[in-house]
Amino acid sequence: MRHLVVVILIALHCSTAAIAQQIVPESPPPAEAVAKALAADWLTDDERKDLRIFHGVWDSRDLDTPERAAQAALLTWSLDDPSLSDARLSAAVRADALVRRGRFQDAIALVAAESSPLGIAVRCEALAWLGKNADALAAAKSLDALLDEGGATSAADIVAASRAALVRARLEPRSTDDIQRVLNALARARTEFDRLYWPALLTEGQLLAEKHHLPAGVPALQQAIALQPRSSEAWYLLGTLAVEELDFDGSERAIKALDHIHTNHPLARLLEAQLDLRRRDPERAGTILDRLITAGSSDPRVFAFRAAAAATRFDIDGSKRWLA
Repeated sequence: MRHLVVVILIALHCSTAAIAQQIVPESPPPAEAVAKALAADWLTDDERKDLRIFHGVWDSRDLDTPERAAQAALLTWSLDDPSLSDARLSAAVRADALVRRGRFQDAIALVAAESSPLGIAVRCEALAWLGKNADALAAAKSLDALLDEGGATSAADIVAASRAALVRARLEPRSTDDIQRVLNALARARTEFDRLYWPALLTEGQLLAEKHHLPAGVPALQQAIALQPRSSEAWYLLGTLAVEELDFDGSERAIKALDHIHTNHPLARLLEAQLDLRRRDPERAGTILDRLITAGSSDPRVFAFRAAAAATRFDIDGSKRWLA
């Protein structure tokens, strides 16, 4: 019974931090810098297509290669899109999609011998989800040098190392200096490599939110959305923070934004279930989560909140089954 109480407390945790600003924006604020970048005369047609996808303003004509289609599918969480299993994609990108689907063993098999920072970061995340903490920590530590000044040669490598560092921060105690080192590296990703590199802001916001520093984490996530309005992860994170802060209107805005990105977005349904749990409607939450499971979701968060929904209804045996 004690474990069930812990599940409910984790699933329904409400931060006591006071946030002055609106957590979930009404709509992404305009990013004039993105418009200027897209209008640059020196861009080739291919560069302009890549940039439109990177900043979320693409249309179907831009998705003319497996790589471009896969990037759009990852952003919108269209995780069953055929492009994400195309053998012409890098193993790291295919594994990244598998991690989002909860297929951790398959992801690890793809990147078991991967040496790229993204491949190692994805392997680190998959290992952690499977409870292979020692292996996950070893993978994270192998990217540690990329966080030092002069250690990385691209913003993408810094973000990959920071993703792994985020896993490490969940698995073992880290000092304030350790966390600041990651934040400094993410700042360099934008100041030294690409000032419009929104994945650095997304990772920064995620790290700050997990450390309960919402007054700094929320603006980072909002800036990420301004530079990439189709970032499903940024909208979902803001929506989750809104649920925790009892900002139900904000949560609804995030759900609406996710469904605008992708009809019947899986993260919108997950967020909807979290909101129902907060509103003390475990039956409706359970129904939503059951539909996700029936549709093939293997996302551990779905099962965790399903266990919480059962526990909230005092279905002790059911909660134990979902925990298992």
